[in-house]
Parts: sequence; structure tokens; C-alpha cells
Amino acid sequence: MVRLSRIYSNWIIYLRKPIPKWIFFLSLLLAFGIPIHLLPSELKQDNLLSDIYNHTLGNDWLHSQIFQKVEKWVGGSLWLFSERVINKSYRNTPERTQLNVSGIVTPHDGIIAIKSRSQKSRALAGSLS
Repeated sequence: MVRLSRIYSNWIIYLRKPIPKWIFFLSLLLAFGIPIHLLPSELKQDNLLSDIYNHTLGNDWLHSQIFQKVEKWVGGSLWLFSERVINKSYRNTPERTQLNVSGIVTPHDGIIAIKSRSQKSRALAGSLS
């Protein structure tokens, strides 16, 4: 507990310095991501800002060529979540729930011990369903 408290206090002292603050906030921004994939392809309003947006960020070539490659790098966890969970949840049919169990066998374990562990894990999995 003392060691954790010391690490935490050193982290606070480190963040109080003016130079690394921007590094911390930049890393947070990149961790959660810049939501490029949420930008609209075009704005349908008739004003100067929407015209500028449609000719620059709303360009079809930019969305199809550049944004698809860049969003993997700057999208962060928000892009991963929306790509893997939200987009694929409506396309797939519901599947049977699957439980994956992994284990480590040491050289001292015999075949009988391995079989008994396997049977215990199957019994546990059977009780969960």
C-alpha cells in the first residue's frame, strides 16, 4: 500500500510540471480516439460553412481513400468498439454461447490429472448452460 501511495504521489508530482501535461492529455485523446468515422459525408445546409465542409472534409474521395486508412490509427478504442460491437451486432444472427477454457500442463502432471481437470471444467460448463 505504501509503494502504491508513493507511485501515485510521484505521478501527481510529475503531472504538475507544465511540460508533460500536454503529453498526458494527448495520450488520453489518442487512447479514446478522434471520431473521424462519425463525420458526416456531407452537410445539407445552404451556407458558407457547409459549402466549405462539403468541398474539404465531405469529399467522397477523402472518405473512401483516406479516412478508412487513417481511422484505424487515430480512431482509438471508440473506433474499435463501434467497428467490432455496434456494426457487427445487427448483421450476425444470434449464435450459441461459447465458453473457451485454457490451461497450462506442467511436466509433473500425469494424464489422469489432466483428464480429471478436463472433466471438472466440462461439468462446470454444463452447469452454466
